[in-house]
Amino acid sequence: MENQTISNKIIQDAQDSAKAIIERALNDAENARVECAKNCEQTLNETKLQAQEKGEKVIERAQTLARLDAKKLLLKAKQDLLLHAVQNAKDRLRAMAKSDYLAFVEKQLKNHADMSDRVSLCISAPLNEEDLANLAIVKELSLTVEKSENFGGGIRLYGIKSDKDLSFNAVVDRYLSVNAQEISAIIFK
Repeated sequence: MENQTISNKIIQDAQDSAKAIIERALNDAENARVECAKNCEQTLNETKLQAQEKGEKVIERAQTLARLDAKKLLLKAKQDLLLHAVQNAKDRLRAMAKSDYLAFVEKQLKNHADMSDRVSLCISAPLNEEDLANLAIVKELSLTVEKSENFGGGIRLYGIKSDKDLSFNAVVDRYLSVNAQEISAIIFK
């Protein structure tokens, strides 16, 4: 019987050992599952955070680009407004009544003409050579008057010392150049 008891003891020890090994394996598997779940949860949270940060950056970039596009459109509109105002000024000068046109040209001659200059009157002007020749300043400075090409209205002076472009285009462009800072301050507030 003793052999039987020893055999039973060996079997029992083997079963206990197998049971312990199985319990340890199950316990290790459960611990691995819990650790894996914990890692998965951490990875998921990190991925969500990264996605949220990337999403916020994408939104921020899109908003920045939208603001930049809006500023570009506003700048374009202001530039178009300035071009329209310049063209309107030139058109209004060209459309002056004969008496206003003559007064404008006379003032230009008084301010800019030199002795013996040749005055070239734009062909589209509502004046003729005789209208200018009758001005006191023309007689006083011995100016010669001719009507020539279409250069956008006004006059040009050709002299011994220098030539002066007093066409409406040049007058308006010079005004813009001299007053650019003030004009920009008004338009680009």
